[in-house]
Amino acid sequence: MNRLAAAQRLAVGAALASVWLLLLAMPVSADGGPHDTSANSGSSTLTADSCAACHRVHTAQSSMLLTASTSNALCLSCHGATVPGATTDVADGVQYSANADRTRASGAVAGALRSGGFVDARIDSAHSTRISYPYLSYQGYVTTFSSKVGVLAAGEPVTSAHLDLDGAAGVVAKNTVWGNGGADAAAGPTVTLECVSCHNPHGNSQYRILVPLPSPSGIGFVTASTPADVTDAALPSGSGALGVRNYTLQWGRTLKDVLDGAYNDGTVTTMPDPLAGDYWRRWLPWNAVPGWDAVNGSDTVATGHGGDVPMYIPNDPGNLEQFRSQISAWCLTCHSRYFQSGRGAHTDTGDSIYRFRHTTTKVECTQCHVSHGSNAMMSGSLSGSMAYPGGAPATSYTTGTPPDTVTTYDNSRLLKIDNRGTCQACHDPTDTIPYAGNFTITH
Repeated sequence: MNRLAAAQRLAVGAALASVWLLLLAMPVSADGGPHDTSANSGSSTLTADSCAACHRVHTAQSSMLLTASTSNALCLSCHGATVPGATTDVADGVQYSANADRTRASGAVAGALRSGGFVDARIDSAHSTRISYPYLSYQGYVTTFSSKVGVLAAGEPVTSAHLDLDGAAGVVAKNTVWGNGGADAAAGPTVTLECVSCHNPHGNSQYRILVPLPSPSGIGFVTASTPADVTDAALPSGSGALGVRNYTLQWGRTLKDVLDGAYNDGTVTTMPDPLAGDYWRRWLPWNAVPGWDAVNGSDTVATGHGGDVPMYIPNDPGNLEQFRSQISAWCLTCHSRYFQSGRGAHTDTGDSIYRFRHTTTKVECTQCHVSHGSNAMMSGSLSGSMAYPGGAPATSYTTGTPPDTVTTYDNSRLLKIDNRGTCQACHDPTDTIPYAGNFTITH
């Protein structure tokens, strides 16, 4: 079953304890710490202390002179669920409050991470909300939607993840880079993927220290010819939450913004709320959509249409568009055959597997998918049993005894809503939902 027993998690914590002892003396956080670009490059100082957090010259335990047995274990020694360390816990998909030295404040959850989690995630995938509004397209005024996917009070085991970090009883790792390579190649090469395949642990002034050219290792993997930069604002300065960047679903550049209570549902409060935020996050706030002026036959003035992108200025449409193009270009350095411009649904690419594709130039990849792991459930008979691009059957497990058996599919493809609710968050193929009156549906 897709459950990680408490005993397993304790065992993982014990295995990493020796690594953590090496790091206790050094403040570690999602910003700065050992990931400080200027310190690690030598541009700010040639007496950097940060090297000792991760490397030993003569007593290393794995290649690249790492203090842990694997690079992933080293990352989880700070960014894991069972040890103190960075404010960002990528295993459980949450960001914690910060101490004065910017380390994790034990037990104080500030909010849910945008990328989900590798072991558990807090995506309220079963309860989405959708509101209709008019949109002027080449067809004239049509119905489109703004949707919201909220945050769960507690994490649920992931059903898909980019990395298998939750043990033998957890997610089944596919290790396939779907869509990599040229047209009419196989569905995608099998690779070895690690945290450092996508992130530069030394720092590089990119958004979430993403490497411009991801580098999974494997036979047949085709590396992109052009690096994909995802630029970022300068690292925040200050002590405690004022000096830690915000990686939650909530508004704000820094963690202090979140803890001060400015939420993307349009409310402002003095109390932090770890359940605030929106995984769909198309608009900020999500329900600030245009109204319909029936008398004049036009949109009314819309407010709040900047999107919640904390590394840029809030409510700045130009920066949002820049982020959308950059993050999709970055994803496409690996999943190259997923690219599609214009009217993608009507364009035959000629690729025998990826023949027709959803456009990737109007909506960024992270609109529909999280990058770490999703707990969404594909329980429907059509959504759940959908085969992978290479033809392999969907991963599943069966519980109960005949005739009362239940088959559960672990193949959410990093989506944010159960079954194919991702499609209905944006589309109405029946053309029956009115755009006048802001028609709202909540599940």
